[in-house]
Amino acid sequence: MAFDTLDSLESYGRGFAINATEADLTGCEPLLAAPGAGKNIYLEKVVISCATATNVTIGEGESSSAVENEIFGPIMFLADGTTNIVVDFKRPIQLTANKALTADAAGAGQVTIFVEGFVK
Repeated sequence: MAFDTLDSLESYGRGFAINATEADLTGCEPLLAAPGAGKNIYLEKVVISCATATNVTIGEGESSSAVENEIFGPIMFLADGTTNIVVDFKRPIQLTANKALTADAAGAGQVTIFVEGFVK
């Protein structure tokens, strides 16, 4: 499976900005591919909104259709679709070298994820 929409946006400076939406995020989906040997993804901002009651996890890598290592979450969202979360990390979160940035949800339902960061 893949995100219904996955847009790489222009990010001023050194990094990336990704906007992704998915109707069923169960089974783990990559937001950003592994950057290659010796390189790390750094997260600077995460925004998640969800239109259903479910838990959403942002992590690194995928194992058995789930996030391999949790970085952020699981975050519980309410059934009324009004819950969202915005986190600006004061210090970037460093993923393990050569690991993809991934997302997973506990159940089906519309999820939108926006992430900013850089690869170094």
